[in-house]
Amino acid sequence: MWDVAQSVLGSITDTESTSFSAELTEHENSVFAVSWAHPKFGTVLASGGYDGKFILWKELKLREWVVAYRDVHEQSVNCVEFGPWEFGLTVCVGA
Repeated sequence: MWDVAQSVLGSITDTESTSFSAELTEHENSVFAVSWAHPKFGTVLASGGYDGKFILWKELKLREWVVAYRDVHEQSVNCVEFGPWEFGLTVCVGA
């Protein structure tokens, strides 16, 4: 995972810098989709990939991530998307 900082003046990028933040290593193959939950739920990230895994990640403290939930599908997971925050912490997974 990379932190990307940009300063934009009009439509021209003024400066851009990146720094390594964390490595999330549970997937065994390509990751096809990621989605961030609403900040109301803390720092929560969903990922899905070619290995059929759907993983819900939670940042416990700065740059320390844990797997909060894991599910394995028979086919690749091609999309993940959180629902509106008004409905709670809900996520849709598509294979």
